Amino acid sequence: MDSDSDTVGIINSISVDNDNEFREESLGSPSNSGGSQSGEEEKVCSRSRFLEPIVFLICFAFNLNGTVFKNQILYETCRVAYNRSDEDCTPFMGIAPETEESKSLEMLVQPYAANIFMTNTLIESIVSSVLVLFIGPWSDKFGRKPILLGIFSGYLVAYSLVTLLSMMSLKFPINPWFYLSMFIPISLTGGFCALITITYCYISDVVKDEKSRARRMLLLEISIFGGISLGSLTCSFIYEATNGITIFAISTFIVLIALLGILFILPESLSEVSGGSKASKMSEFFRWELARDLLRTVFERRPNYDRAIIWLIMVSIGLAVAAMQGDSNLSYLYLREMFEWDLKEYNIYVTISIVYQVFFSFIAIVAFRKSLKMSLAAMCLLAYGSGFMESLIKGLAQYSWQVYLGVGFGMFKGIGGPMCRAIISQVSSPSDLGKIFAFTTSLETIFPLATAPLYTYLYNTTLGYMPGAFNLLSASFNLIGYIFTAIIFGIQIVYPTVTYDVIGA
Repeated sequence: MDSDSDTVGIINSISVDNDNEFREESLGSPSNSGGSQSGEEEKVCSRSRFLEPIVFLICFAFNLNGTVFKNQILYETCRVAYNRSDEDCTPFMGIAPETEESKSLEMLVQPYAANIFMTNTLIESIVSSVLVLFIGPWSDKFGRKPILLGIFSGYLVAYSLVTLLSMMSLKFPINPWFYLSMFIPISLTGGFCALITITYCYISDVVKDEKSRARRMLLLEISIFGGISLGSLTCSFIYEATNGITIFAISTFIVLIALLGILFILPESLSEVSGGSKASKMSEFFRWELARDLLRTVFERRPNYDRAIIWLIMVSIGLAVAAMQGDSNLSYLYLREMFEWDLKEYNIYVTISIVYQVFFSFIAIVAFRKSLKMSLAAMCLLAYGSGFMESLIKGLAQYSWQVYLGVGFGMFKGIGGPMCRAIISQVSSPSDLGKIFAFTTSLETIFPLATAPLYTYLYNTTLGYMPGAFNLLSASFNLIGYIFTAIIFGIQIVYPTVTYDVIGA
């Protein structure tokens, strides 16, 4: 289709700039980049197309139970921590209308639950931030498929645990802190952070042609956002018709199907994989010299201002993810308290936000990047400025329509991540790019880890008079990202070397 070709060209222009000399050398000549594949390689490439549906399933399962899980925590907190009856705590399930008593009780329950959500973030971030430094190098040697199997197995165990706990809660109250046990297997297998890292590596392995690779990465993005959107949209309808146990059981079953797909259908992406026993492979995982080499690459001196640009971009990405994680943890509590939204209203809001952001991200790429030739640095400024306005408006909102107004101003914030990574790819050599991206991914887990207690403290402190104040913290993070990318924009203008011309192209 012509539209598909246009979109591929747009995404390709973001991720790969052909007039960058060292990128050309790494990719080889045009005749080699799309070189002939053997029959076995073509078979692997064909079967690898199951990756996108598998990623769609895990994202759908993740968002299908996400809000329901928060309701379950609120409900059990009410029953266990404050020793209230089922009748008093039922409004916390997100379906029954709130009573005057439940509104006053919510002022007690929410701060307690916010501490649980903060601890959840800490559990996920601490382990993932370390594992991501080793997962990439290990998978380069022993293959991507074992990592994918481990990640999906972690999710399967986690969702099975929460299903079991929710079933037990029908018989007797369950301490809400026990529900955090579900995140331990997710953290120990890398979680969503490792999933994104490995899936992009997988696509880079099996697709050699640049345009085809761009198409696959575009399809992967669509699979991620499609699964998240559909999960949010269908969650409230299924929940109203059934209960939380059914939601958790469906998520478990979906992850099981995805895991079986990886095991029996999805091929290994690497043509050459090192052998050895399971014990020897595991012993190779934590090779500290790999981590030392990674850190050496990130901190080493580089020509001109390359090292400063890389660090400014990495910190900007980390702050943006911290803001996103803080909003994810607290927005449901905030909207429940401030505007008395129920589960259905919140999930509709999430779905609209995601679809709206994805749509305008493509519009921005077409209108600003492709047609108007806006520079990568300028696109980053647009993204962080958009994110700042969204968080500021939501933080000051007094009416529910103003929350949607904030979403409207945040239409372009989704392009920040791809544009920032594109800048890194232009000022890094091909041999360093993987290490720098791995370290960037690690920062994306460390920053939420560091800011989660701050978000929780701010929310609990301001709950009584300004529950949306945490959005102002997110606005400040986006403002810092804007300032950092403005510095890069200035460097590109003042020092128009070949490399910085590429950033400004």
